[in-house]
Amino acid sequence: MVKLRNRVLEEEYRDYIKHNKLTGREKKELRQWVATGHSVYENPDNCVDEYFNTEDYITNMRHSNEDYEFEFVWSPYENDLVCVRRKPEKEKEDKEEKDEECDVEEDLPF
Repeated sequence: MVKLRNRVLEEEYRDYIKHNKLTGREKKELRQWVATGHSVYENPDNCVDEYFNTEDYITNMRHSNEDYEFEFVWSPYENDLVCVRRKPEKEKEDKEEKDEECDVEEDLPF
């Protein structure tokens, strides 16, 4: 059973690095994470996005270096408390203002 799990984890790892751009440091850390028996699709903080999708290890690592707000909420899927990571409200408002500024109609050339 352990050999099967290790093989599945190894296949997940190979598939993940094949389809995602990672730095050398990220590959090394991900390899260490998988070597300890974890899936690339798990994260040590048990964080999910605002749609309750579990963040993979690399996404969680990258977001850990950014400014996010955390909230613990009850997940009916996990039947437990989970950490939800969200962009701060100020950043959302700034993005909306930039989107509004770009909403300019220009004359078409015909």
